[in-house]
Amino acid sequence: MMPGLLHITYTWKRLRVKHVVLDPKKLGRKDALNPLERRKSHA
Repeated sequence: MMPGLLHITYTWKRLRVKHVVLDPKKLGRKDALNPLERRKSHA
């Protein structure tokens, strides 16, 4: 498992379980990468 990846597990009507792995760096939102840094900039 690589650090920094976002793992999401969800179900649809409890019939199927899905697991998705996202890389936040590829989502294109730099403010979403580190919420602590965002908090410091708004203080």
